[in-house]
Amino acid sequence: MVLLYIKFEMLDLHPHKM
Repeated sequence: MVLLYIKFEMLDLHPHKM
């Protein structure tokens, strides 16, 4: 989900750049 992706980005847990 995009929401989860955004949250992960904010948390900086998974530095994934699409």
